[in-house]
Amino acid sequence: IQVYETVCQTLKNECPDLVYVFNGRFSSCRAVMDAAEACNIPFLIHERGADKDRYYLQTYMPHFIQERQKEMLALWEAEGQSEKAKAIAHQFFTDRRKGKDQGWRSYNRQQNQGMLPDIDKSRKLVTYFSSSDDEYLAVGDIHQWKNWEDQFAAVQCLVSVCNRHPEIQLVMRLHPHLAQKAQVDRQRWMDFSKYLNVTVIPPDSKVDTYALIEASDIVVCALSTVGIESVYWGVPAINLGSSAYDALEATYKPTSESELEVLLTGKVLEAKQEKTLPFGYYYSVFGRPFVYYQPDTLFSGHFLGVNLQSPSLFARWVMGAWRMLGNIRKK
Repeated sequence: IQVYETVCQTLKNECPDLVYVFNGRFSSCRAVMDAAEACNIPFLIHERGADKDRYYLQTYMPHFIQERQKEMLALWEAEGQSEKAKAIAHQFFTDRRKGKDQGWRSYNRQQNQGMLPDIDKSRKLVTYFSSSDDEYLAVGDIHQWKNWEDQFAAVQCLVSVCNRHPEIQLVMRLHPHLAQKAQVDRQRWMDFSKYLNVTVIPPDSKVDTYALIEASDIVVCALSTVGIESVYWGVPAINLGSSAYDALEATYKPTSESELEVLLTGKVLEAKQEKTLPFGYYYSVFGRPFVYYQPDTLFSGHFLGVNLQSPSLFARWVMGAWRMLGNIRKK
């Protein structure tokens, strides 16, 4: 509230033509965006682009997946027929499997290649990959669940279906980020292991995500990019929630428990790799190359030759600017 009211007053005093704000999801950033909207001043949201060398500017939050998909489809329509674009798309999925940092840190570099949990090969293996709920709760006004109340309710439905079919073994791979969340959050997911045909893989497990995908008959997810990745590697995927690749129709999207049960127990599902390529291409190239900033890693770099991580150089630069501003205010 304090940020919102302060920014509203600043915008009324300064009357800028344009406001830049980071990401839009975090509370302080969202307050700036909402203040700009309330004052009818245009704003642009900036974020990291496809990799550390690019930045992204848009009139809407990066979590607005419907608008992002329009961008993705338009880009593929314009450039996707070239062999270069297809090669870039394939490389995206290959790099993710190798653990290369792209738009964010890769989690599978901490995993043991080829490691799998105990699997009963006589049964159909269905693997669920969880997502981080809190990241989407913060943007609930633009990203809402349609067929289930939330991810946990959707997974309860999945467990219920699998529990009625002993020929299915359900493995639940908890997202690595859950290891940093509250114990009560972790425990409610771990409690699914009480079901006889459910194996829960803790968030800090060394089990290899990609080995698990390939061992699966069906991958199930909600929001996660694992869904589109599994299709690329030839394993059909079911998505229980909205995703950044809905428009590609690469995954199956049940709207009820009965539809989910039919998909899990009925006909053999398909995985069409060609449907995944627009996603791989877009998330390899979106954004603009930096001009004044030279990134060293995802989280460090130089701006106009100044090392932003150097306590001495950067501190002197900031303090000098702060003193100058203070002198101006005094005058």
